[in-house]
Amino acid sequence: WSGDFRYRHESIDEETTASVRWKAGQNRHRIRARLMLEAMLNDEWGLGFRLASGSGDPTSTNQTLDNSFSAKDIWLDLAYFDYHPAKVKGLNIYGGKIKNPFYMVGGNQLIFDSDLTPEGIAFTLERALNDRDTLRLAGGGFWVDETSGATAHHDRITEVGIITVDPDGRVEEWSTLVNPGQRIPPF
Repeated sequence: WSGDFRYRHESIDEETTASVRWKAGQNRHRIRARLMLEAMLNDEWGLGFRLASGSGDPTSTNQTLDNSFSAKDIWLDLAYFDYHPAKVKGLNIYGGKIKNPFYMVGGNQLIFDSDLTPEGIAFTLERALNDRDTLRLAGGGFWVDETSGATAHHDRITEVGIITVDPDGRVEEWSTLVNPGQRIPPF
């Protein structure tokens, strides 16, 4: 078991004109509460579950204290398996609502917010190159939104998409519908 609790006050002021006049902005009190359970089922399988406060924002578990003493939401923040086969040292396969598997250089959140918990399947593989350097590979397939109206048994069209983020933070998106010429097997 593990968990944490944080209470903080935020004061955000706004600049109103180019002559740098400031007006009173927003003052608010916020909390974050998280409760985590991780279990090792055996030498190769683990499970994790975490409940967290929040407002449904996928990149924040903060909850603003407002709305006249109303009850606050608790969300399922993590629910995953971790398979790490003994025969392949350094390999982990995760599935469910998982911790972010991608490395953030220097802890930088330029591409991925540290609170983001993607949904899908991912892997990481680490190999020591020498006493100082380690090679780390990571990849995954994530469900961003549910689709409806199509069935694998009757439909033969699927969508393929790519999102890229360059070092300057520019985002490019590409997607297309594809007919593979055969039935699409169910997952």
